[in-house]
Amino acid sequence: MDRQTLLSRIETETGVLSLPQALSEMLQAMDDPEFSADQLAAIILKDPGLTARILQLANSPFYRHVSEISTVNQAVQMLGMTTVRCLALSASIFNIDRFEKGSGLDVKEFFTTIMTVGAASQQIATMKKYPAAEEALVTGLLHEIGTMYLAHHFPKEYRKVIESASLPEQIADREREVFGIDHCEIGYHLTKKWSLPEAICEAIRDHRTPPEEGGNQLTDIVRLAYLLTHNVMEGGVEQEHNPFEKVYAAGALLGLSQDVV
Repeated sequence: MDRQTLLSRIETETGVLSLPQALSEMLQAMDDPEFSADQLAAIILKDPGLTARILQLANSPFYRHVSEISTVNQAVQMLGMTTVRCLALSASIFNIDRFEKGSGLDVKEFFTTIMTVGAASQQIATMKKYPAAEEALVTGLLHEIGTMYLAHHFPKEYRKVIESASLPEQIADREREVFGIDHCEIGYHLTKKWSLPEAICEAIRDHRTPPEEGGNQLTDIVRLAYLLTHNVMEGGVEQEHNPFEKVYAAGALLGLSQDVV
């Protein structure tokens, strides 16, 4: 397997990660500038399971509303089309059945991590008064979508990746050795294919890159959430003398002091 073969597969596949028909229809329709909120709700309602999962997410602790959201139309009106589209993706993709047992991933730990990064991204975005905190949430939830793709489609090869990485930070290097590409770039191309906003696609691609001035603020938010989750809550992705150094650097880029971080 090489990089170009994988990218060509992503580009030409009609059912990347076997998306439900309603979701595929929604993603295609949203390329139309005249696509309306009512049309979005109508497409989602074609899939009862997807409808239920979106309403469950919309009423989760991630969102704080005075009243319960009981219909898809309410969800679209209150959360916006972009957020509902991303929620639909999250609800469809985050299914334990998508993981082949032979992939070597600890599925429970994986889902706990992405939920934590999603929640942390939203909290940081709210703290920084980022104009779309929900966008930060869904970006955090989708930040490992490339890992899901590789583990789902190539379980045997992905087991080799995990078994050959003695430390978590070596995973991306091992992915490039086996596939010619890492999960961050896979995630970028997947979300581009799904027509998600460019800021979300870039944040998924760049959340593991070193902090630098003048970048995409959403990337900076998700990067800090990622580092906090792994370096602090899980004992450190990076086995360094000062595991907080990258956390502080990422926080400083957002104007957050070490005490706040």
